[in-house]
Amino acid sequence: MLKGKSYFLPIVHAESDYKTPLFVGDKIAIAVKVGHIGNTSFSFLYTLKRGKTLVGTAKTVHVTINQKTRKKIPLPSTLRSALSKYKSTAR
Repeated sequence: MLKGKSYFLPIVHAESDYKTPLFVGDKIAIAVKVGHIGNTSFSFLYTLKRGKTLVGTAKTVHVTINQKTRKKIPLPSTLRSALSKYKSTAR
């Protein structure tokens, strides 16, 4: 996704909430949706389920930076378009 691009997408914030314990060997499903899309950043929203039971949620915030200068830059239009396809309607 980033090969040959002039930008990086570092994680600048991460948070998680655990709803119920997990144990070694538990099989879980992780669903990822796009949350907020801003001018220079966006977020991913994660839900973790064991069967039908919600066991956790998480969020990561990524910022778009120029590879050389390491300064924030606006989201490239191609990235914004791709993210918009997976935007969550929930907050």
